[in-house]
Amino acid sequence: MKDAYGNERRLIELVSYDEVYDQDKTEHFRNIKRYSSFDYSDMILFDHEATSNIVEMMLGVTFQVSRNQRGLTWDNYQAGLAMWRRNKAIHSPWRGIDPELYPKKRLLGYSGMDIETIRLLEKGGRRHDREEAARWGYAMYIADDPTVAKYFNDWIKATTEGFSQTVVCAVFARDGDLWDRLPKIWVPEIDHLKTNNTNGTPFDIAWSQENRDDLIASWGVQKPYILFSRHHNMGNHAGLTFPVPGNQRFNEMVVYPQIQEALIIIYRMTDKQVAYAIETGANLHYEQRVSAWNIAVPPETAKDFRDHNEKFS
Repeated sequence: MKDAYGNERRLIELVSYDEVYDQDKTEHFRNIKRYSSFDYSDMILFDHEATSNIVEMMLGVTFQVSRNQRGLTWDNYQAGLAMWRRNKAIHSPWRGIDPELYPKKRLLGYSGMDIETIRLLEKGGRRHDREEAARWGYAMYIADDPTVAKYFNDWIKATTEGFSQTVVCAVFARDGDLWDRLPKIWVPEIDHLKTNNTNGTPFDIAWSQENRDDLIASWGVQKPYILFSRHHNMGNHAGLTFPVPGNQRFNEMVVYPQIQEALIIIYRMTDKQVAYAIETGANLHYEQRVSAWNIAVPPETAKDFRDHNEKFS
């Protein structure tokens, strides 16, 4: 390759930051950030290895997979740039942990969280947990019903014998207008859409996310998006009674790390505030917000609702 002066040069001699060595991709990008002072949100990684999407989950680097071992094609390059632009477009400035600092905030639901995740989010960051079961991938899982959030909060403590410090948090979008424009989809209960991160290999887990994103894109919804689903009834476990009666399913919202960092603020609720929310029935009923929140509902999802005698609006 010729440089600006017409001299033959090796490609590696023309790059600003040489990170060509065997190391975890997150370490490469931490070094690049240190060299360049650019934010992770300004970076893109193109790679044919889906396991490299860890840089998106952990750091906030836009990741574009190159499928079928074809390398970087022009179309793939343009798709990565378009995703990067969409990621940048959802950013709402971080102003601190007080919800009152966000005049256009929008309540999204409730979640029982471990203290380590809470601290990351209270700094305007993102969740890093890659161990807890996550059927729709590594994300923040939010309930519309505070009783469900409290159940999972108590369940985590019970199953860890009290070693985990957890708090029920109210979850907000910093900017309701941005939230309205954000792509959203309600997915059906299809096994091949889900992630088995409890027993799956890193290869399988990474490709399950890429393949889910690909299928959802075929339904007209591109990253970054919010995912909604119905979860099977949990029944009674660890000495706790699940608050949804009978065998009814319950709603969950899935917020991926890019959106957590760009748009989300949380508020730690006191026990008294949680009890009051439950007493007053502060349930957002996601299934009743499909139209208001512009949630895409593919035919497969509509059939899933019908098969369970459930309704949405």
